[in-house]
Amino acid sequence: MKTKDNLKAAFAGESQANRKYLAFAKKAEQEGYPVIASLFRAVAEAETIHAHTHLRHLGGVADTLTNLREAMAGENDEVNEMYPGMVATAEAEGEKHAAQGMRNAMEVEKVHSDLFKLAIAALENGRDLDPKVLHICDVCGHTVFGEPAEKCPVCGARRTTYRRCPDPLVPSGALPLHELIRKRWSPLAFDSRSVARETVRTLLEAARWSASCYNTQPWRYIVAFREDEEAFNRVLDCLVEANRVWARHAPVLMISLAYKLHDHDGKPNRWAWHDVGAANAQLTAQATSLGLAVHQMGGYDAETVRERYALADLYEPVTTMALGYPGSPDQLDSDLRKRELAPRQRKPLEEIAFLGVWGHPL
Repeated sequence: MKTKDNLKAAFAGESQANRKYLAFAKKAEQEGYPVIASLFRAVAEAETIHAHTHLRHLGGVADTLTNLREAMAGENDEVNEMYPGMVATAEAEGEKHAAQGMRNAMEVEKVHSDLFKLAIAALENGRDLDPKVLHICDVCGHTVFGEPAEKCPVCGARRTTYRRCPDPLVPSGALPLHELIRKRWSPLAFDSRSVARETVRTLLEAARWSASCYNTQPWRYIVAFREDEEAFNRVLDCLVEANRVWARHAPVLMISLAYKLHDHDGKPNRWAWHDVGAANAQLTAQATSLGLAVHQMGGYDAETVRERYALADLYEPVTTMALGYPGSPDQLDSDLRKRELAPRQRKPLEEIAFLGVWGHPL
């Protein structure tokens, strides 16, 4: 049918226009024309809408498993059929740079095929891939889950040439955030690696430097390492069963507490819980910077904490925490794995921040 051929041609043309205009936008930006660059990007996005419309009319988008298999087949075709002949032609014609670019692309397509293969295996087992952030080499397109190596294995470019892709668990459209905030994650799965005592002291030092009302510094912490079975189980016994199931695998358990009075006048400190929360946030940021993760829990029995640790009335349990290196979702049961892999959800700014009067979005 002529219409089907036209749709294929239109899809190819619109797709090429999208990529070309994005390259034009980058060039306009380099030459100091940000508004023209914005125009190129806007039109490129419009071309994407056209291309997706044509692809939809062609029936070119199936379920994710079918799409993955088609994508892997396409990458393999480029590796085995398309690029070898193109490289040979470029070399025969003395186009060394073109040949090298094609060779790099061919090597990267092999990586893409392997990544799609991993995704297919995961989906065939009824799960998504582990929630790791992807990085792309801006020189050759090499793609890797997690942190890239010091040098790109395809083109040899430095690690700094890699571009970080958006976090898969952060909703698209979110405003740009510091990497420590983007990477912060409260996992249910923890790796079996132990955490050094000195490392935990560093986290507590970060908490120690938090701000507090009248500089009262009401935060207190109880720490238990898994190697000390008696101390670890004492904290574990304070948790509700739903938290005990997964938290028992963490290498460190902690309890944060609030001292309820001001130092300067001995009066009740109604901001103590807030200040402990701020200290916990700093502890968590420091942990994230070291590749660790903190999962704070409200699911514990405060009376059990008071009894186990013979707490004076001046101290109030605030949260319990599991600390360690993130583990694999595969170590969790199906219900916990589903929670672990679920997209991160946050209320929109319009619901939480108001300008001038209550209810008027900022």
